[in-house]
Amino acid sequence: MTGSLVGLLTVLAFHLSPLASERQSVVTTATRHNAAAIEMTESIQEALKARMKVAMKKGPDGKPELAAVRLMVSAMTTKQKESGVDALDDSTAQEALAKLAKMRKESIEMFEQGGNSAAADAERFELAILEEYLPAMADEQTVRGWIAEAIAQACPDGPDKKLMGKVMGALMKAHKGEFDGKAANVWVKEMLG
Repeated sequence: MTGSLVGLLTVLAFHLSPLASERQSVVTTATRHNAAAIEMTESIQEALKARMKVAMKKGPDGKPELAAVRLMVSAMTTKQKESGVDALDDSTAQEALAKLAKMRKESIEMFEQGGNSAAADAERFELAILEEYLPAMADEQTVRGWIAEAIAQACPDGPDKKLMGKVMGALMKAHKGEFDGKAANVWVKEMLG
């Protein structure tokens, strides 16, 4: 119930805010609040289906949220059919949602480069909803520590740029889904010399 209320407030504040920077602030704040406030007693898949029903009842005000949640439910249904299971466990559901989040981030970047801030804002809104159901990403300092461990493991003779693939492989094997791979790739290049 708390998640739905915060989601509704996010939608309203998002659409009432005239500036994109204010919209981003509202989305970020609401996402942090939701992550702390939602107690997941049901599976992610069940929670999203329930949220979709609530969004349907909101009428025109709930359309952006409904569209985002429908997309998430659809991605999980597809993953469920591919896996041949009756219901997805939370880790598999989060994998499907992580792919959607990655696509949203890429879309935001492209829309911003193309000067389409309205579309970028819509993608940010969807990303904020997605992030409510994903584990928090590790900060830069933590990831750099993991990279140092991966370098030590993959490069016994010291850092070598030729072994970047092995370093990234070791990092992904140990901490898959806990960090932003695009940012980690830049840090690995930097740390390898």
